[in-house]
Amino acid sequence: MKLREEVFQILIGILNDYYYCFLRNYEILPEYTNDIDILVEKGATKKILLKLIEKFEKEEVIHLYNAQFSCLSIYFYDEKVEQIIHLDFFEEVKWKVFEYLPATEVLKTRKKYKNFYVPHPLYEMYELLLTRLIYQGKIKEVYKDRIFSLYQRINGEIPFKYKFNFDTEIASQSWGEIEKRITTIRTKLIFSNILKPIKLSKHIFLFLKRIFQRLINPPGLFIILCGVDGSGKTTQINLLSENLRGIYSDKIRLFHFRPSIFYKKPQNDTVINPHDQLKSNYIRDLIKLFYYIFIYNYGFLIQVLPFVAKNGLVIFDRYYYDLLVDQKRFRMNLPQNLIKFFSHFIPKPDLIFFLDTNPEIAFARKRELNIKELERQGNEFYNLKNLLGDRFSIILNNSDVSSTVHNIIEIIFQYLGNRTQSRIKL
Repeated sequence: MKLREEVFQILIGILNDYYYCFLRNYEILPEYTNDIDILVEKGATKKILLKLIEKFEKEEVIHLYNAQFSCLSIYFYDEKVEQIIHLDFFEEVKWKVFEYLPATEVLKTRKKYKNFYVPHPLYEMYELLLTRLIYQGKIKEVYKDRIFSLYQRINGEIPFKYKFNFDTEIASQSWGEIEKRITTIRTKLIFSNILKPIKLSKHIFLFLKRIFQRLINPPGLFIILCGVDGSGKTTQINLLSENLRGIYSDKIRLFHFRPSIFYKKPQNDTVINPHDQLKSNYIRDLIKLFYYIFIYNYGFLIQVLPFVAKNGLVIFDRYYYDLLVDQKRFRMNLPQNLIKFFSHFIPKPDLIFFLDTNPEIAFARKRELNIKELERQGNEFYNLKNLLGDRFSIILNNSDVSSTVHNIIEIIFQYLGNRTQSRIKL
């Protein structure tokens, strides 16, 4: 990915009013991989964000939303080049609640590179070395040569605050020896933070506050794609996963119909004739309905909510509402009003997309149900609009799959922007 030159210069112009530095991978800017990591002075992030929103808007770059972790992750969308922009702003460099790089010292010793600032080689080396090591116990493979190169450039003029004595291992590039010491490294890091109890207490409080806020207002997204057989749900899910990877990276989780708590349906276990099933039984159907209600709620609490709280994307192919359209598929035959009543006790997704497809086209794609049945189900899906309200969107999906996914993404971005504005007002 690459920032447009105009956008990049706006970013640099705003940052140059503050103490900051790009933490890593700055040589290729304005190109970048997944995100751009920026360390800024204490209290500067919100000021920078407000200026970015104002200036970017003039360049047709819209603000999507923020996600607060140890850094503030900010997501924009450049409408001119149809590209997601992900910026991470750090005011401290921490592992959970434990600081492992002295942010103030990093900014004091920063160096000018081109027309922006980068860390001193010592701090860049330790940042590349420690970030993955402390979190995952491994040194990132692609950083090893860079770490060694930075080590050769260090003159020893800056004493490091938390000295881990890696000189011998780095000089000989014995990365495995460093990784073997991970327990000692973490222990030393924790102990060095414990010696500053007031600062550590503040970090713990903010850490717990962030977790609580993310659970109450998850930064991630929970969406559903529904439609008749042959409506193209699988294709659109795959396209969405690819197109939204700039926001959610590898944090994308897919479900079919319901959370898989006690039983996970094999991936190759495809229903060939969905209406050629065992006959229903009222008592059994009622038990199954209550089972579904439990599964949806329990699954939401342990599988969906924690995932979207970490800024993940959850996509369901079908959901509880399919029971209002086609009970026969699920071997049930209960009164519609009963199914509808209990829908109010099911966790609500952020957005629901009904892929409206011509019955003849759907039948040509997937010949499992006859055209008359597909037409009936399509009409039932339309009726869900009355139950689900604004979260329900009808998307035409007859031929141009790229246009379909574009329309879905446009609605998602609009939703994220509106949600951000409402949360700011709160």
